[in-house]
Amino acid sequence: MLPSRGPRSLYLVAIFGASSLVHCGSSGSTAAPPSPGGTSSGGGSDAAGTSSAGVGGAAAGGTGSGGTTSVAGAAGAAGTAGTSSRCTPVCDGASCGDDGCGALCGVCAWEELCSNKQCVPAGSAADVVVAVMSVTHAISPEIYGVALASEKGLLDSGATLNRWGGNAATRYNWQSGVTNTARDWFFQNVLATSPYGVEGEGAPGQPGFVPFEEVLLRGTLAAGASTLTTIPTIGYVAKADDKSCGYPSSQYPEQLRFDMWRPQCGNGENAAGLILGSETTWQNTSVAVGPEYAAMHVTELIQKLGAEYAQRPRFYALDNEMMLWPHTHSDVHPSPVAYAEVLQKTLDYAPAIRAADPGATILGYGTWNVADTLEAGVDGEAQQYGAALLPWYLSELAKYEAAHGQRLVDCVDLHYYPQQDAAQAARRLEAPRSLWDPDYEEPDWLGGLFEDKSVHILPRVRQWIRENYPGTGICVSEYNFWPGQPEAAILQADVLGIFGREGVRLAAWWQFPWNTETDAPTPVYWAFRLYRNYDGAGGKFGDRALAAASKVPDLAAYAAQRSEDGATTVVLVNRAAEERTATLELTGSSATSAKAYSLQVGSTSLSELPPVAITGGALSVTVAGPGALLLVTP
Repeated sequence: MLPSRGPRSLYLVAIFGASSLVHCGSSGSTAAPPSPGGTSSGGGSDAAGTSSAGVGGAAAGGTGSGGTTSVAGAAGAAGTAGTSSRCTPVCDGASCGDDGCGALCGVCAWEELCSNKQCVPAGSAADVVVAVMSVTHAISPEIYGVALASEKGLLDSGATLNRWGGNAATRYNWQSGVTNTARDWFFQNVLATSPYGVEGEGAPGQPGFVPFEEVLLRGTLAAGASTLTTIPTIGYVAKADDKSCGYPSSQYPEQLRFDMWRPQCGNGENAAGLILGSETTWQNTSVAVGPEYAAMHVTELIQKLGAEYAQRPRFYALDNEMMLWPHTHSDVHPSPVAYAEVLQKTLDYAPAIRAADPGATILGYGTWNVADTLEAGVDGEAQQYGAALLPWYLSELAKYEAAHGQRLVDCVDLHYYPQQDAAQAARRLEAPRSLWDPDYEEPDWLGGLFEDKSVHILPRVRQWIRENYPGTGICVSEYNFWPGQPEAAILQADVLGIFGREGVRLAAWWQFPWNTETDAPTPVYWAFRLYRNYDGAGGKFGDRALAAASKVPDLAAYAAQRSEDGATTVVLVNRAAEERTATLELTGSSATSAKAYSLQVGSTSLSELPPVAITGGALSVTVAGPGALLLVTP
């Protein structure tokens, strides 16, 4: 259901005033400039009224009108290479379990079990019930993803996917390794690097030079992880120089701030607000490109990364948070992004990527949060088009596939940051409920976007997919839940469990949980270790989800069978401030003991506890408050 909300100006204040969007230093900071690979997220498209030139440009499509507007009937600029890979989900009468296409028919309420694709009462007096013989679906290995990590970081943490994304990826020039920092740091062209020690090899322009992206992806493959690469669709990439800036003082002398290291580079703001620039401002830093440049980019990756790249899942994102382009990339895309442009970017670029890599998994369109699943950047278009943005986008993609025999997008690309009051610990610990719980009334401005005050974004998107384009997955390519707060590790343990239970295809925490100043892991690192390397010897949470139910509202239960040895793994997350003793019933289990690993607030490692005795499938455990506990039975 469409939200009712105030004027566009209030909407933009809500977007740009949200503190959770500030992932790194703002352009007004006097701290050292951030690594260009470590800036906050955002992206861009063609500047209004400027068609792309240079390497095969394609201008965005025009706006439509009326409630039945459709532009998917026209082929994208790169043609219709490839064939349809559409899967028909089988969910007739099912309320839970696998739909046969890698997604779910639904997920049961937290106090119910999924049995034969139906949600049923747990039927036990125990606080938590796990049906160890009832596998509901496969858990995607790529939900344990991060961003910009080094090879060593991936190996140590057990992370399964590495994302090259964020604002710095939007104008990345894959040939020179140069990108633009955009509003994150004075709109400067710089050589791309990662804050975790990954950078290009050799001297730019000299024989043997290896750009940053290639080094990052090679390290990712060496660590046995999958890659998620952002493909720019903004229509521009940085020039092959690392000196230019978007708002030089020579053109815009009345700016509020200038970089202390590059005083000729301003922040793109004056006393009246944002400086949008002129029709030629983009020429200060960038060159115009189009879908053919993207195809060349993908082809180059396949050729350079070789067989190891070809044998692993390959994920490509259609740029990054495009509804924020007029703010983050105002020097090249000053005008708001409309519905038609959101779709046209996909029609232009996805076929080019698919033609270059037929085995690609393509993510689109790249939200910044829940708000732009409902509206694009032009006020009132949801009413004009008769649908919220994401359902409309999905329906247009379905029309395109019906007309051209090709699926363009495999996975909806969501970004998510909680908006609750971070000053309240209880609110922080409840925040993951926004991902899944229809009974959770959102206590922040996001709740006002929905008539029922509930976000529950994963089930909501799953329903939109079912109604408009079945067979599409859900990817959460950027998120985190207050990594600087004391409970961050417990929140992350909860979120990883939710992603597995809800059938998410891919997820990437922003960025990597490592403190570069102290060269030590942050608490969130240990949440990843809980699922991916709990014993330091590669011990992992299971990959086949089991039916699990909890009768205690503040005690979440996630269970999975490990296919390699049949072990049952259970993670309990206690969201309450006090420790909790709970009874468990492992129905169908003959195990007599379970290994136990604890994660608590303030932990600098996982704690292995004494084995827990199991009698007739029953056991009792105590979970720290707040805290997480992993149980492993043979």
